[in-house]
Amino acid sequence: MSRAQHINSIAGAVVGPVVQAHTVTAETIVLHAHDRRLPVPRQIPPPARTWVDRAEELDRLDSLLAAAGATRVVVTGLGGVGKTCLAVRWLDRHHDRHPDDVLHIDLNGWSGHPPPTTGQVLAGWLRALGVAADDLPGNVAELTALYRTVTSDKALAVLIDHARSADQVQPLVSATARGTTLVTSHQSPVTSHQSPVTSHHRLAGLAVVGFRTLDLDCFPAATEAALPAGLLDGDRRPIGHELLRALADRCHGHPLALTIAGAHLAAHPRRDPHD
Repeated sequence: MSRAQHINSIAGAVVGPVVQAHTVTAETIVLHAHDRRLPVPRQIPPPARTWVDRAEELDRLDSLLAAAGATRVVVTGLGGVGKTCLAVRWLDRHHDRHPDDVLHIDLNGWSGHPPPTTGQVLAGWLRALGVAADDLPGNVAELTALYRTVTSDKALAVLIDHARSADQVQPLVSATARGTTLVTSHQSPVTSHQSPVTSHHRLAGLAVVGFRTLDLDCFPAATEAALPAGLLDGDRRPIGHELLRALADRCHGHPLALTIAGAHLAAHPRRDPHD
């Protein structure tokens, strides 16, 4: 009987590695697929183009970053006072301290939209961190445990916007001692007729896991006119400093109100600002 003839050929299209063998004897055969490398997550929004100096608040964050262990801060203030802008600006300044990942989520605290669930947030972050969707567990407790395992030794930053309670935030705090977690939360104004529960009370439980609080206020009189002035360009009819100061005073130094006023002036460059 003649020996069988073995033909070393492949028919059709082939994608990926191919193994051809006549007789293979081995305890274990391992085939290595090509690595699928995901980009490092950089999820925070870009810094605002117009920036008014918040030197004191930035220095405060710098001092917390210099301390040993993880940096964890809750930034509170009125809606539109610039909490997210401050957090993004500071994280952008310290990009080199968080080389592994920068994660972001908006919890829609006061937007009127339903917040994402903890499971949705963690699943999205874990996929961004390279965990395959098929490997994600099905319940929140296991997702939280996996998230802490994946982040345990990463130098990462996490920005959690518009949180309403400590219960929302706690499962999203990474386990690393080399990272930063910033949380922004709305502080309701207290009037003589009512005393709403402010973010200080809702997020007080975060102090147990090492969070410090930074209160952000409106701009002082010395700098409040700088924001609308920064939104104007050379095509705009010149506006005197006194007029800008008067406009800023009417906005009570509130950054969002100042931004809207400045944008309105920029959109109507030929209009008399006295109108």
